[in-house]
Amino acid sequence: VLRDNLPAWQEKVRGTAPAGWEVELVDMSLGTDSPVMSNYQVFSSPATGRVNVIECDMALESTTMRVVVRGSGPLGLFTATVSGIRMRGKMRILPIPEQRMLLWSYLEAPDAAVKLQVRGPL
Repeated sequence: VLRDNLPAWQEKVRGTAPAGWEVELVDMSLGTDSPVMSNYQVFSSPATGRVNVIECDMALESTTMRVVVRGSGPLGLFTATVSGIRMRGKMRILPIPEQRMLLWSYLEAPDAAVKLQVRGPL
């Protein structure tokens, strides 16, 4: 999945750089840690019995993920590396069977802590 989507993500990162900045997604690995999902609530239509939405708690603590971005800005070259993340929050999952997909979102901003290292003159 990562191999198939990495070029699109690289282009997205490149396209979101502020004026005067250049950024490039160099490396990305989601790691080996998976999220823990619990406390499910399933909401369905009484008329059809079809599931409309699923809500649950989600917790992710990963020290094996890695994202490396290199770039240049007004002060020079830099490298930013994310080497870990901790996230907790309430998720909403919206099934769309006609399209064979699930839409995932947070009900509110998750509690997140990112291990970030930046090298360069920033």
